[in-house]
Amino acid sequence: MLVIIIIAVISAVVFARLDRIIPSQALVSAANQVAGAAALARSEARLKRVDVELVYDIDKGTWAIQEPSEIDPVTGIALPAPKTVTMASGTLPEGVKIARVYYSESGVASDGIAAPTFRPSGAVSEHMVVLENAEKSALAVYVPALTGSAFVVTGDASYAEIRAHRRAAKE
Repeated sequence: MLVIIIIAVISAVVFARLDRIIPSQALVSAANQVAGAAALARSEARLKRVDVELVYDIDKGTWAIQEPSEIDPVTGIALPAPKTVTMASGTLPEGVKIARVYYSESGVASDGIAAPTFRPSGAVSEHMVVLENAEKSALAVYVPALTGSAFVVTGDASYAEIRAHRRAAKE
């Protein structure tokens, strides 16, 4: 009985740390995490009937689902929120980073914060998050504007190629 318990504990530790042992698995895990965060942000916006931001902190490798900051109607600058309401957050697996976030027609962020908005209608600020591991392998998570349903694509596909392919498929 003791041997079985020891084997179970060792197995749990090894499988929990598998993403550290196999870098490609960490990348897949990160892509699934970001896609899941996008799905959760879309659900929260629809359920609560409020705009929701999926805030990617590129420098820290984290994401958070938050209610957006209020914008000053005169200056167009975000007002300091008395308290940011965070609905969920996460950190990418060790060894994986957010390389860049593409948004709108030509925007790209490779550092700082990117915060696409999810609307109660289910629409979203279209964006693509490119993730890289230490071996420079890449995967991307594309979130289309109309549906907000995220999906994972290979990292060598560009944002423009994905958008063009999706437009061609609709025609």
